[in-house]
Amino acid sequence: MAKEVVASKFLFSIENKKADASRWLKLNGITSFKFGGEDETAETNSFSKQGYKGQMVVQRGWKLEFESNYLEDITTGERDPGQAYIDQLAQELGQEAQSRLKMVAPSRKHGFYILGTPSISDMGGGVTDVMTWNFSWVIDGKIEEFTPTEADLTEFN
Repeated sequence: MAKEVVASKFLFSIENKKADASRWLKLNGITSFKFGGEDETAETNSFSKQGYKGQMVVQRGWKLEFESNYLEDITTGERDPGQAYIDQLAQELGQEAQSRLKMVAPSRKHGFYILGTPSISDMGGGVTDVMTWNFSWVIDGKIEEFTPTEADLTEFN
């Protein structure tokens, strides 16, 4: 029987296209995520609709919004590898800015590859806050579902 799942049990990583080390980099520090979408419709009005509006969806777009804590080693200045890679991609244009996110469900029985482009959004904090590091993932095309194997989960161990 399907039941509610805790959002924090989802796992996220980003594909390192310059894979000199790990191909997938775990995204650490995530505090929340949410999908948002928009549809583009075309009017299909005609006399036969008898005064009722006619329309159909001709294009769908999605994005993922992430809220995260900024992660840095205060001794070395080294950033979290996943966050640093997203920061790099967010400075690029065109295909150089694209990569894939891997999202694995809490059951670890299914996951999603999500091609897209990051945009860094709000960052900051106040006197008693942890610094935030937030980004949007603008999705390109259809989300690809997959069944994770043990090899697909290595960056999360």
